[in-house]
Amino acid sequence: MLMAATLLRGIMLGIGEIRQRVGFDDPYHFSKLFKTSFGMPPSSLRFMERAGVKGDAE
Repeated sequence: MLMAATLLRGIMLGIGEIRQRVGFDDPYHFSKLFKTSFGMPPSSLRFMERAGVKGDAE
């Protein structure tokens, strides 16, 4: 999940492509585990990063 968070912050790839790069086929499972790990879905982390808001997903 750390690699997914790093990719979401730094690379302009779609969330689906990032999900596949870190080894998840099922979008629901990826999102659920990401949210469990970081307290927010991948789309929220990406939105916060683009808006310049600091989050807890470190």
